[in-house]
Amino acid sequence: MTTLVWFRDDLRLCDNPALTWAASRGEVVACVLDEPAYPGSRPLGSAAAWWRERSLAQLRTRLAEHDIPLLRLDADARTAIPRLAHQIGPDAVLWNRRYHVRDVDAAVKESLTSSGIATHSFAGHLLVEPTAIKPYKGYTPFARAARQHLDDHPLGDPVPTPALSGPGAQAFAELSEPFPDEAPLPWQQRLADYWDPGGIDTSGKDPRPHPLPELEAWRTGETGIPLVDAGMRELWHTGYMHNRVRMVVGSFLTKNLGIHWRHGEEWFWNTLVDADPASNPFNWQWVAGCGDDASPFFRIFNPQLQASKFDPDGTYVRQWAPPLSPPPIVDLKQSRQAALDAYQEIC
Repeated sequence: MTTLVWFRDDLRLCDNPALTWAASRGEVVACVLDEPAYPGSRPLGSAAAWWRERSLAQLRTRLAEHDIPLLRLDADARTAIPRLAHQIGPDAVLWNRRYHVRDVDAAVKESLTSSGIATHSFAGHLLVEPTAIKPYKGYTPFARAARQHLDDHPLGDPVPTPALSGPGAQAFAELSEPFPDEAPLPWQQRLADYWDPGGIDTSGKDPRPHPLPELEAWRTGETGIPLVDAGMRELWHTGYMHNRVRMVVGSFLTKNLGIHWRHGEEWFWNTLVDADPASNPFNWQWVAGCGDDASPFFRIFNPQLQASKFDPDGTYVRQWAPPLSPPPIVDLKQSRQAALDAYQEIC
């Protein structure tokens, strides 16, 4: 039997339940789509797109070692997957679930099953499925329950190598679009100094949008506030920032500078290698004090106190911030009071 495995955000061979199940049935053919921005979704940011291309290149190589072709299509899944299935003729089409465009996956499933092709989806995107643990108001009890769940349901094992095979890496090559080989932009190339997912970038876009006055100082780490500047420079160079510093720079942008959280969220979306369509905007609304489960509006992170508490020796700041910082672009005490006054007016 031949099984078509549709890779999405799960570009790996280990702990991949869809791929493991397919390997137990017979030969495997793999595919990946460059999908359009469906309603409710948006294109990947530059850093995440770089990561995906490197991961796809590595995945393609590893699958080829098992004679499994990785077919790539630039198309809407609702038409591309059924068409590809009819061209290949698999006994089943498998994928690991995703949650932000479930209507798209439902349409694919309906089209396949109506044509007599079996479909199966697996829990391979989240550590814990949304229905596995009841909602909690606080993080700590949720984390405790999640850890217990993971102890009871450990992560999957690697796919048994002898069982993983395909019809040949060149099989159905005429159905696939070529993998791009464009060189990455200099900014994205720097990410390779810190990460090694393997592969190339294809975005071809400058990740920096047109600057807005003052906002640009925050983006480039030139606010004169050492912890903020260190965090923003770490983000620019590595595509990553520690969660504590994310909260500090987010609070500083929205409350001390009075800039709308969407500007910060868009910057993070474009520069974080781990940008997530749910947690990225949700966390920005949290720190701005305007989300469904928001931090109290009067909670304003003081970058100086945060630095003294979490970077008491200054190691983090020395690593990322310039030795001679510019003067602060805003007075922390005065801007804090201005933010509190503004929030009071709308409460």
